[in-house]
Amino acid sequence: MTSVETGIMAGYLVALSVFGIALLLGLWPEGHQLTKDESKVYILWRVMQIKRERHLLVIVTVMGVLGGATHSLWWLALEELKTGQVVWYVAQPLLGCVVSLFFYGLVRGGLITGSDGSKDLNVYGVAGLAGLVGYSAYEVLDKILGIVR
Repeated sequence: MTSVETGIMAGYLVALSVFGIALLLGLWPEGHQLTKDESKVYILWRVMQIKRERHLLVIVTVMGVLGGATHSLWWLALEELKTGQVVWYVAQPLLGCVVSLFFYGLVRGGLITGSDGSKDLNVYGVAGLAGLVGYSAYEVLDKILGIVR
């Protein structure tokens, strides 16, 4: 593909990343734990109240998208964009988001439990894990499917 098309793809991924970072800044809690049942968040110039568990889910979602976009940007910088890879580069952030949510569900479903539910979770750890899972979504999904098979 041409350098213009590669530039357009890179622009899409950078814009998606900047948007995700802006969302994340509005969602980020004041401390490492969400101790209140509801928190005030800022989403697209709106102040909203959001429940603790939903707050965690939105952070996981955004971090998964950021991880997937970072993965795509990394590979786009390393190799020339080929026609068949366009769908992969566009879909990678969405795949990162979905696999992060799957992984979060698995972790919350039994691997990490606390005496007080989501109050005990360290938001930084959850966000970091979601970003890593989003970045390596294909590999994580492959490992999970290997366990299920």
